[in-house]
Amino acid sequence: MATLIGKTFRATYCDGNCLWKVIKKLGPQVWLCEIDASDLDYGGTQKSFMTREIEASVNWSKRIDDLLTDHDKFYRDLVPGEVVHYHNGFQQYIRCEVVRRHNQNLLKPIAMVGDWKHELPRRRHADGKPTYCYHADKIEKGELFEPNFSNIYEHSPKKFAVDPRNLPALDISVPEMTAEQEKTAAKWQRIQRISDVISNERQNPDAVLKQISLIVQGK
Repeated sequence: MATLIGKTFRATYCDGNCLWKVIKKLGPQVWLCEIDASDLDYGGTQKSFMTREIEASVNWSKRIDDLLTDHDKFYRDLVPGEVVHYHNGFQQYIRCEVVRRHNQNLLKPIAMVGDWKHELPRRRHADGKPTYCYHADKIEKGELFEPNFSNIYEHSPKKFAVDPRNLPALDISVPEMTAEQEKTAAKWQRIQRISDVISNERQNPDAVLKQISLIVQGK
């Protein structure tokens, strides 16, 4: 069997995912290993590992590296302005536009398509602000993200049961308020302003009361 001395691999120690190096053979299938000195917390710590543990860690690291390589290549080959679809699971898709930022391609969510019937926004807070589910909120804010390439329909369409490319975008808007609802929301907004004033304990109490009076008057 070829020697493993000098081989490096990763394994957990306490709360760290540490880089180990094989430094000595202790017996059949057993090796003394040491955490790399660059680890400020556990550098120099020694522990024995079985051959199968070391080889399993090396093979796992190679698999992760291969996945990262495929992921990076997929994003590198995307074209700004291109539209792709992220699969959130259960036939729920996020339609995304490829955007170039800081010399890398990222995805900007632009629509929800597919089976999202239990996730769509339907109401407003008492002060009139709309409530959005996680993904609808990301669309409203235009937040960029980089989901794993294996969850993108355009990467491997055959693995998905539904083709989302021609599905209509779902309406994520919240119904407009009635005149009565707007009046109620305005009252709750004033209540929130009063709460904010009261929570500032550094103010003079007379100044606090004056501010509250003005808010109550709608000023």
